[in-house]
Amino acid sequence: MEDGSEAELVVPSATKRFWFTNKVDLKMVRHPCDGLMRAETKAFEAIAINLKPRCSVGTLTRLVERGLIVRQERRIAFGDGLPAAIVDEYYVPLPIHIQFCEWAADHSPRPP
Repeated sequence: MEDGSEAELVVPSATKRFWFTNKVDLKMVRHPCDGLMRAETKAFEAIAINLKPRCSVGTLTRLVERGLIVRQERRIAFGDGLPAAIVDEYYVPLPIHIQFCEWAADHSPRPP
């Protein structure tokens, strides 16, 4: 300070709890499917890591209704004169995918 006195470090009380300990709170970021059924969580995680979900249509519909995944129709034409086939594809919106990645990083095993 200008008058020669030392400045005091002011730390909010909520920060002190984590700042002065070596403990890490692993539940800082919640899983996007927190509180949902196991089948919904597994289907969401499969879609989030770009795998095909192995679940019922009802499970996917519940995830779409909650806004955790988005359904997109894709037409596949083979050029054989038959009408194009319509295939449903699912993806996770970016903000929810980021939340999932942060959760996964917090819960992945750390190297020694």
